[in-house]
Amino acid sequence: MRSVVIDVRTGQEIVLEEGDGPYIPEPEDPRMTARLSKYDFLKNCRDAGIMTPEDAIEAAKGNIPPSFHDAVPENERDDVELKWASLVYVDRMHPFIIAVAQELDISDEMLDMIFGL
Repeated sequence: MRSVVIDVRTGQEIVLEEGDGPYIPEPEDPRMTARLSKYDFLKNCRDAGIMTPEDAIEAAKGNIPPSFHDAVPENERDDVELKWASLVYVDRMHPFIIAVAQELDISDEMLDMIFGL
């Protein structure tokens, strides 16, 4: 007997032949789902020396930390500032976080540590 299973995460169709075991999806890359509250992200960045305590406080007030400014293209600054001010959670793989990490030479390993990976 043959059955078809759809992986709801990827939309991929998986064909199972008779005698195949149950379908067990591959685990996701934990970076793709890593998320911190804005408070925890700022605290971890401050504790890791990525931002000063003063920058962390400014960021908690909704302002982009001065140390992150160079990672934001001038033509996108208003949108990024609005998004940052409204954030409740910070995702590990968000393009802004990736851009900041590249601008400040923060390694993937350091970002993983900040996000508890």
